[in-house]
Amino acid sequence: MNTTKVYSIGLAAIMVLAISQQISAQDYSFYNDMFSNMLSNRIWDSIYKQSSPGYSAAKKKSGDSKSRSAKQASTNEVPAYRKYPSVQFKSTGTRLKVKELAELVDPVPEDRPETRRMLSGILEKYEAAAVAKGYPNDLALALVSYIGLNSHVYTGKTGKPIIPFEQNVGLRDMIAENAVQNGTFSSMTDRQRQEMYEVLVMIAGLTYHFYEKAISEKNAEDLKKCKLVAAQNLRMLDIEP
Repeated sequence: MNTTKVYSIGLAAIMVLAISQQISAQDYSFYNDMFSNMLSNRIWDSIYKQSSPGYSAAKKKSGDSKSRSAKQASTNEVPAYRKYPSVQFKSTGTRLKVKELAELVDPVPEDRPETRRMLSGILEKYEAAAVAKGYPNDLALALVSYIGLNSHVYTGKTGKPIIPFEQNVGLRDMIAENAVQNGTFSSMTDRQRQEMYEVLVMIAGLTYHFYEKAISEKNAEDLKKCKLVAAQNLRMLDIEP
């Protein structure tokens, strides 16, 4: 799949969420309520600032220290009170949205096997890192990563992000607490949560992949397209970049 198809990413994200027959529109109503509130609170501010140029330099000293500490333990043990079961799901053991998203993103049938492999690879890499952090199958962390990576692309930041996006470890917990208090995911089944999780991870990962590729190839046109897609992805959650 080449970068000329990058515009399809944002449209595919909307379509996957909109046309799924297994998930009702009501299940996704949390977007308007939850993320509109984020615009005026410290969750969005923290994510956006961390994705803005200059933030990494200001935090480099403390970040290096935290990075060294993180490398000392390959897997974190998250206390039970911070797991928030209502933002997690029991996996079906299979990929639910890879094939559908590949068909939406890539209109050329011959290219879709490669696209599916790419999307599967994005999920595998993300999930391995999430497990190491102690947050497997976690919607809250997927949301933080989605917003963080798209903000990273939109603001034109060039430093390598942490994936899952967790520059501020508290952001995931803040979103989880908000979701628990508002019953955000309470009406959703495990399958529905997994579908949403997969879409968020794949769309964010795919957007970042093309952004990184455009930078390495010094392709100004594709870089511009990636930023437009990232902005569209954020607006899907009622976040105006």
